[in-house]
Amino acid sequence: MRQKEADLLGYANHAAYMQDVLMAKDPASVAKFLNDLKVKLQPLWGKEKEELLELKKLEVRICPAKL
Repeated sequence: MRQKEADLLGYANHAAYMQDVLMAKDPASVAKFLNDLKVKLQPLWGKEKEELLELKKLEVRICPAKL
């Protein structure tokens, strides 16, 4: 039924229809948004990852695991 509705309205599928109605105009816009977000967040993730690694190193020094 969803596919039939999407076909009648000129959309490739129900997901494309819902994107247009709720958020984005087309799947390509969503892909562009996510790619742009990835580029912007990459430097922040690098910093966050380094902080987490330092905390893990400290944790291992304080409480070494017994294997």
